[in-house]
Amino acid sequence: MRESHRAEAERLLERAVAEEARASGLAPDEADALLARGRAGLDAMAAGAGGEYAAYVRAEALAGAEALAGAEALAGAAGGTGGGAGATGADAGAGVGPGAGAGVGRARLADRFSGSAIGGPALVTGVAAAAAFGADLALGTATGTALGAGAAVAVAGAAATVLRATAGHRGAADHRGAAGAPERADGVEQLRVGWLTALEVRGVRPFLEEERERRRGVGAAGGGGGGGRGGRPGGGRGG
Repeated sequence: MRESHRAEAERLLERAVAEEARASGLAPDEADALLARGRAGLDAMAAGAGGEYAAYVRAEALAGAEALAGAEALAGAAGGTGGGAGATGADAGAGVGPGAGAGVGRARLADRFSGSAIGGPALVTGVAAAAAFGADLALGTATGTALGAGAAVAVAGAAATVLRATAGHRGAADHRGAAGAPERADGVEQLRVGWLTALEVRGVRPFLEEERERRRGVGAAGGGGGGGRGGRPGGGRGG
């Protein structure tokens, strides 16, 4: 797990252990020992929610790539609007006709697809795709599946790069993209909650149940030993 995600998982474990300590009446040192055993076995618990975690990591990487590309698109739109206004003023002052103005617009659109214009977003997309691929491999995902996740991020990033290139000519599309950003953020949050829920249900709760059974076993063994010790003196008196 990534460090930030591990911190979330540990907070979940801490809350569950505190609840277990209250419900079972554990002494503070017993609760501390239970938490230490839980932290030591956290990776094994997380394995049960590996599918949900992989989906969350992919969505988070994709949202990060889209956010960066979207920021680039907004910056490009602002720059294109300013440049377009200046060019229009110059055309009007020189008495250039509408046909020439259209040619200038087409030239500016071509400039937006130049290597210098799309180089930055393309780099961001490549880094995000590589991050998604590496995260999946680190989680033990098959190479083919990991490549598919990386390709999905790359395709989304390429689409965002095209949006940036045409931002100055499609202001309405930019507004629609901005409106969709909260929905994407909600999707990532839902996947995060789904991962933590799966971790609790399939990992943390079974661990606490095993610990409960272990304590019952220790208590039963101690009670049986006490009865045996009590029976021996009684038998001696009877003899």
